[in-house]
Amino acid sequence: MLLSALVWLLVIIGMENEDMNSKQAKTAETRRKWTNFEEDALFFVLNDFVSRGLRCETGSFKSGTLLQMEKSLELLCPGSNLKAYPHIESKLKKWKQNFSIVYDMTNTSGFAWNDAKKCIEVDSNDAWDMYVQHNKNAKGWRNKSFPIYDRLALIFGKDRANGRGAETPADMAESQSMNDINSEQMVNDVSPVSLNQESSQTEGSRKRKRVDETDKLVGALEKVFEESGKRMQMVTEAILKGNEDRSDIAKELKNMGLSVDDQIVALGIILERPQNISIFKSLDDDVRRVYVQNLLMSNR
Repeated sequence: MLLSALVWLLVIIGMENEDMNSKQAKTAETRRKWTNFEEDALFFVLNDFVSRGLRCETGSFKSGTLLQMEKSLELLCPGSNLKAYPHIESKLKKWKQNFSIVYDMTNTSGFAWNDAKKCIEVDSNDAWDMYVQHNKNAKGWRNKSFPIYDRLALIFGKDRANGRGAETPADMAESQSMNDINSEQMVNDVSPVSLNQESSQTEGSRKRKRVDETDKLVGALEKVFEESGKRMQMVTEAILKGNEDRSDIAKELKNMGLSVDDQIVALGIILERPQNISIFKSLDDDVRRVYVQNLLMSNR
């Protein structure tokens, strides 16, 4: 009996160690240090997705978009091996969490956003201590620089307080003034007749909302297919024009101050894949330089 109990104890300990090792391996895989260029590339992709209507009303991105982001990042950051899961998913989750913490503080009495220093400032220590006591996640955010806040505000959906589009701190004062005016107009416009009409039209409104949501989804998909068609056309044209003179790209590489060897290697990599040409030409000068450096690093 004693021997049997010891065997079972060893089995249980072995299972716990295996489970712990599995969790540690998963955590290490999720925690990946992103470069500044990779984060800029992700912002570029996110802004593109928002402009194409691939974000839900709640601020979350629609199903399947993470895999599309992975493909886009592979083009912008070749060799980075950034995956939808866990890399992009965990990065978006962290960004959204930090954005929510700061946004809530900007809407708290006694707290203010310093747009020059890009941080939260508080009127008094008492106000800060009281807030942190009820909001543990805010600890450490006082006077902490958060330079990407404005960029995140354009991405992460709706205002946490009342469903408006997320605003940058500079927009909030003007928005509040407009809301006060609109509230007065709403009070003056409400009548018993209008209330009865709203009540009778509720069911119809719900049906129209469902139809509208379906139309939006169909429209977004049509836009995706349209963009995909354009990209395929660009690739086809690039293939057909494979012998086209691209001395313009060679000249831009030379102006970057690269060595002759790096110029030759970079030109070969860019011309090797038609989409690389499109990416190279569409980027700003500073981003283009980093893009070329990433291409060279991935080739070494």
